[in-house]
Amino acid sequence: MNSTGVVTVQFKVGQNKEDSLVKLYDRIMSNIDRMPPGTLQPLIKPADVDDVPILTISLSCSGAVDCRLRGIANDVLEHLRRVEGTSLAYVHGGRRRAINVSLDLERLHAYNVTLSDIRQVVGATNVDIPSGAFVGGNRVASVLAGGMLKNADDVGNLVVGLAAHRPVYLKQVATVSDGPEEIERAHRIGYGPAYTGQRPATTKSRP
Repeated sequence: MNSTGVVTVQFKVGQNKEDSLVKLYDRIMSNIDRMPPGTLQPLIKPADVDDVPILTISLSCSGAVDCRLRGIANDVLEHLRRVEGTSLAYVHGGRRRAINVSLDLERLHAYNVTLSDIRQVVGATNVDIPSGAFVGGNRVASVLAGGMLKNADDVGNLVVGLAAHRPVYLKQVATVSDGPEEIERAHRIGYGPAYTGQRPATTKSRP
């Protein structure tokens, strides 16, 4: 892949896993100086037979409501994680919730607001900073400064510039909506001996 390299190492059956990983890590680190400048340190991720899913559950819908489908799948996932003996459980497919911002280039120019201005404001606002804690009554309450952006109104009300000594809000130069993220990949299911089409689906896997 572009700017990414993946190497798969298969150990012989019967080898001690921990010893083999130590040998692998030692071999990689002894050749770290041969990697191209700017390369990040390699990440070693072991994969066991226990990581192979033994159970998959697919949820499907007849309409284009796969954003809601993923929410239902995440609720089911929480129940699966409580099952004794479960190793990992994860969700494939569905569309995550996202705050979509569609910029109006004419308005940006009129208010003299740049994309860099917007990115800087959103990045600085969408953080939670630990600011201490209150202790009392055998309880500890954490205090956070700032505040994550939670909905379209929060994003739309961000001040991204000044025009004629008046604040310019993001909603004045863009359309802000709360909905599913853009589609990058589709996950669908078809079943039955004579199904006529495929439906949006979300699948949960459990090793």
